Amino acid sequence: MKKQILVFSFFLLAQNLFCQINNKIDELINKDSFTFYAEKAIASGKKQDIKLANSLNSVSRSVSLNQEFYLFIQNKDLSVDLPDYQNQIDQSKGFIYNFNFNSKDFKISKKKSKRGDWIIKINPLDIATTQSGVIKEIIINTNKIGKATTTIYLNKNSPDNTRVFEGYITNNKS
Repeated sequence: MKKQILVFSFFLLAQNLFCQINNKIDELINKDSFTFYAEKAIASGKKQDIKLANSLNSVSRSVSLNQEFYLFIQNKDLSVDLPDYQNQIDQSKGFIYNFNFNSKDFKISKKKSKRGDWIIKINPLDIATTQSGVIKEIIINTNKIGKATTTIYLNKNSPDNTRVFEGYITNNKS
């Protein structure tokens, strides 16, 4: 009987903690105040991506990143600093081209699925050309616990017009 009570109380505690995480992610997204930190750049299977992945002596088709690459939203301010992994990498300098821009004029739309996942679409309106091209749309898919996939669509008429990043959403650091 004691074991059953212990197991049941552990289950309730775990469920309560999980709900707190869900509420925090929902709150961050509803306030339009969050930071996406990229952990991996995902190769999409195109020739150029596969060449890059093979040049990094890695078995997987992803490039691990550190926390210096992010997408930041707060108070109608969008700041993006993500690598363009489909261009060449200089071993001494890292990524040659980045998506590095700030925007004050952008449209954001959010949609929550029945399962609790979020789809956030960001359309920058005042962005000129970055080093990698004109950014058409940024889509962030995030689950209930904050893990997210960000896709950047470029306004190019070529097969390599998307960049995909995996990471997580967290609150903005002051």
